[in-house]
Amino acid sequence: MPAQPKDKDIENYLGRYLQKHFLKHGEEVGASSAGDYKKIAYDIIKKPSAVYVERNKGGTYFIYYKGDMKVVCSNDNMAILSLYRQEAEQWIKKSMSAIIRIL
Repeated sequence: MPAQPKDKDIENYLGRYLQKHFLKHGEEVGASSAGDYKKIAYDIIKKPSAVYVERNKGGTYFIYYKGDMKVVCSNDNMAILSLYRQEAEQWIKKSMSAIIRIL
């Protein structure tokens, strides 16, 4: 049986991942800290204007939109993978994935 990561290991990894994406997209979404970036993302998840499920070779993802703000979450644990600005129509036109709108 493979070793199972401890909750703290997962939490540390997700924290580093979130920090990386905050540094990349924080300014464009108006976040002043990684905590602010996370709060903005979760606020969008709580009250989205549209929700999609995307399936591609990398896996299955939930995509939440509010205006042009896009939050990408993993299917496995609903961890925030990224938050950035992109119009839904632009994303759908460029995508080579299977996309289903569920809200």
